[in-house]
Amino acid sequence: MKCCDYLTNNNNEKKEKKLGCNQNFENLSDTINKQTDNNIKNTIAEKNEVLKCLTEIMRGDAKDSNIKERLKAAELLGKAYSIFSNKEKSESNKNVIIFGENELFD
Repeated sequence: MKCCDYLTNNNNEKKEKKLGCNQNFENLSDTINKQTDNNIKNTIAEKNEVLKCLTEIMRGDAKDSNIKERLKAAELLGKAYSIFSNKEKSESNKNVIIFGENELFD
C-alpha cells in the first residue's frame, strides 16, 4: 500500500485491513518522511547533474543547441569553476604614499 493511498482514504481502518497493512502511526510517519525526502531529491537537480547538462550543451551534444546557447553554457560552466575570476589575490599589506597633499586643498 502506498502512503498516499493511506492518507487520501476516508475510511483508513477498512482499507488497512483489506490490504493487510500492519503499519502503525510511527511507521507511517517514517514512511511519509522518507517518501517526501525521495520526492524532493527526485525533483531538484544536483550540482553534478547541472554541470553535466551544461557540458552537453556546450559541446553540442544536446539536441537543437545553437551557438548562442553553447556560449551561454560555456559562460555558466566558467563561472561554476571560477575560471574568470582573478586567481592572484593580494593579501599583503602595502603602504601607499601620497605626495603633494598640500596641493589638493587649494
